[in-house]
Amino acid sequence: MKVTLLYSKYLSDPTGASAVMRFLHESKSLFEDKGVDIDYYTRENIFPNKIKGSKAAEIHGIKKYLYNLIDSHCRTNSLAALLHLYIRSGRAAKTLVSRYRQLNRKADVVFMHELNTCYYYLKTRKKEDTAKVVLVVHTNGELYKMDFIQYPCLRKGFLSKYYTSKGEFVLKHIDKIGFVAESSSLHFIEIHPRFDKNNVFFNYNGVPEYKVNDTTKNPEVLSICCVGTICERKGQRFIIEALKELPENLLGKIHINIIGNGTIKDELYNTCKDNNILDFISFLGSRTDVAEILAENDIFILPSLDEGLPISILEAMRQGLPIISTRVGGIPEMIIEGETGFLIEPSKEGVKDFLMNLDKYDWKKMGDNSKRLFDERFSLHSMVNGYSEVFHLSLIHI
Repeated sequence: MKVTLLYSKYLSDPTGASAVMRFLHESKSLFEDKGVDIDYYTRENIFPNKIKGSKAAEIHGIKKYLYNLIDSHCRTNSLAALLHLYIRSGRAAKTLVSRYRQLNRKADVVFMHELNTCYYYLKTRKKEDTAKVVLVVHTNGELYKMDFIQYPCLRKGFLSKYYTSKGEFVLKHIDKIGFVAESSSLHFIEIHPRFDKNNVFFNYNGVPEYKVNDTTKNPEVLSICCVGTICERKGQRFIIEALKELPENLLGKIHINIIGNGTIKDELYNTCKDNNILDFISFLGSRTDVAEILAENDIFILPSLDEGLPISILEAMRQGLPIISTRVGGIPEMIIEGETGFLIEPSKEGVKDFLMNLDKYDWKKMGDNSKRLFDERFSLHSMVNGYSEVFHLSLIHI
């Protein structure tokens, strides 16, 4: 069976979806063991030299000053939001599909993890193209949830209807749609009752094993790590706001390590500086040694407003860290409450309550339980096996 995976972003991007694509890319031999010959066509095939932001905009004929103007208004102006989305992902998806079409490759299944790429693929499909189309969405079951958080203005108005019409078109023409958590697939079925539920599936993300050297931790200070793009959706702001209100005697017992870059990083750093809490928090930027840093920490926290099945949590579980996160997307399926971690509210109050009660729990025991849960449910082999089964099932009803 021949499968083509289309992905319009870079495999090296520091995002969860790109990490999943990277793991799938590295699993070609595992797929072959399951009778699947998988081919990959990604943004690296279009622009080998990585370009982002205003530089990417200039390639599309948009001057830097105009891009910055769009960027500054994209949360409040619907037209700016659509332009920002097109520059950020739509144009690349359209170009990727166009270049792929020129290759005239034949596949039994075309496999995608982005709504935009799937939309352009289906819009350009010809009658003789009989490949089955499988789309995986990394949300809670709502196709636009993450975009609506980043671009609140798209929730209403005629431009909102224009934007969501792409999803309606995709749902009419795909063969199977998948999610990275069971709860997400059930939520999708609930809000899309006309879509054949037999063509809805879920498959947990998986990450490869990675052994790091033993590290020495400071028994006097609990190190708490957060990994992810620094943006409103990931909830790092809640951590900062909670730290500002902690009593000094408790601040001295913890240290927060934040890994990642993003749109609000400078703002949050300045907030910490203005409130004299930089001694208790480190902004580490994007890192290639995330596993090693996680192994040096005691607890992982991710107070997100929305997620699918975060790779950062899986990587923390792999290193034996207890998980503190929120009841969004598939996260409740990654945590056994009170045994491998806790679910909190995505708010300043939720984070503060957790920090105020650090002394009550055996975090080492929870971390060991977290590693066992990872081994049982979220291995790379389990993810490959799940997708291989979906590919084979998609061809049964030809």
